[in-house]
Amino acid sequence: MKYILNIGITICLLSIACNNQSTQKDKVEAAQTDDMTLKSTNNFYKKFQGNIGNDIKLTMDLTLSDSAFSGSYYIDDDAAWYLITGQLLASNEITLKAQNEKYEEVAVFNGKLKSPQIFEGTWSMGKTKFPFTLTEVQNNDMQIVFQELRSQNCDAKKKDTNKRCSYIDINMIKLALSNKSASEKINSTITKLIIGNQYQSINEYLKSVNDNQEFFSEVNLDFTVESNEEELICIGYWSYQYDDGAAHPLSSVTYKNFELKNGEEISLDMIFKPDYSGKLNQIAEHIFVEMNGKEGWDFEPGKFKINNNFIIQKRGLLFQFNAYEIGTYLTRPSVFIPYAQIKDLIKEDGILGKIVKL
Repeated sequence: MKYILNIGITICLLSIACNNQSTQKDKVEAAQTDDMTLKSTNNFYKKFQGNIGNDIKLTMDLTLSDSAFSGSYYIDDDAAWYLITGQLLASNEITLKAQNEKYEEVAVFNGKLKSPQIFEGTWSMGKTKFPFTLTEVQNNDMQIVFQELRSQNCDAKKKDTNKRCSYIDINMIKLALSNKSASEKINSTITKLIIGNQYQSINEYLKSVNDNQEFFSEVNLDFTVESNEEELICIGYWSYQYDDGAAHPLSSVTYKNFELKNGEEISLDMIFKPDYSGKLNQIAEHIFVEMNGKEGWDFEPGKFKINNNFIIQKRGLLFQFNAYEIGTYLTRPSVFIPYAQIKDLIKEDGILGKIVKL
């Protein structure tokens, strides 16, 4: 998972990308739409499983998007989950830094890709070190296709002494599933995140780079796979926009969870029993205050409310707040609620039944 920050750690992993392109050709064609042209991309998503040492089993989700390596992992029989950011070093060496939900660094993975499907090296936590080996988990019923789209305007008479070109960059995700109807539903929602209600297509949105003839502007839109568990998938949509003269950029992240079998977007009402919100907010507030303190937030004691911006993970739900939701521009906190604390609220026959053992 990425930070809610505008500074990314980059990685370029060409060997894997080339391997993925050759195996995804047919799926790419299936995911193509009329309003965009596909181009070669080095972006990818991979799910790994394996061991740290002999006994510690883990599952890791990794996405390469716009040269930024991000993801998360969890350890079996452990309620915690960890964020990952990464960097490709000299000689094809990879360093992944792991952080807990408080964004405290807790561990580091140093290793290499021995093949496109195997990542191995040394895991360290302080002075403690163990070897690790992770193997990609293949899913023949799903391919995730990355597409790069760009438009720019270098001809307008912008009041920019640096002569910069205004641009829109989109690093797009398309899902190609064995169920074509489910693919179309998910991909339609992804497209809607970009164009909203103002534009009819992505091509029309890309042409809007020519609308502003006076000032420099830049837009970066990125998609990541945040989790992929038990026929559920969460897509992250990262939006960054800066217009020349503005006090600061506008950036946000939006999460969307889907059922892979039918493409339906998952809401909180589909997860929880009726009248869940009061108890859920109470539990969330306790966790939030314990992590972030009581001061400096835009809610009164006992009035905390979670939003609809969440990730369904193996161990719990992660709710993410964007700028100004409950704090300042610089404070964009999250709150992770373990399933163990909300078991009584979850529908026994709901969509989390395969993840949560009630």
